[in-house]
Amino acid sequence: MKFFEDPKKWRSELAAIGLTAGAVMIFFSLFALGDPNVWLLMSCIPLLLPLFLGSWLKMKLPALLFLTLSGCFLGITRFDPIKEISPDGKTVAILYVRGNNNCYTVRLDRQVFCTGASIYQKARGVWKNNDLFVLESSDIGPTEFRREDGMWKASPKEHIRITPQKTKGAMP
Repeated sequence: MKFFEDPKKWRSELAAIGLTAGAVMIFFSLFALGDPNVWLLMSCIPLLLPLFLGSWLKMKLPALLFLTLSGCFLGITRFDPIKEISPDGKTVAILYVRGNNNCYTVRLDRQVFCTGASIYQKARGVWKNNDLFVLESSDIGPTEFRREDGMWKASPKEHIRITPQKTKGAMP
């Protein structure tokens, strides 16, 4: 049994396999998975085969189109803030992904917490009750935000980074 039908065309057959695998992975990451960021990046790996081994019209052009599609989708969804609404609907927790050294920033009411949870790892926000919000991250674990006496407090404290506030008229 031969692995390739024609040994002279092994490059084009391998490029076709890579294009097919990459296209299927991009399709499933865009339409079947809930958090496609990591899967979109993984689907780009098989698309390297048609870029290096395939012909321009049949292999390289579709691979470039798939890479552009996945890059555009990743760029659009990656920086959108994530909003989680409390069970009573009065409080909104917003997870920002910009401006904190590639870590999540959590905003509850008017308080802002800079966390150490990386935006490249799996993370989600969960409301346990109206006064308890938990940021579950695969790299640092859970971080609880609890409302006490009208103010939000985070624990454990080592997951939160305090940033100095800029004031008007201060020297740079």
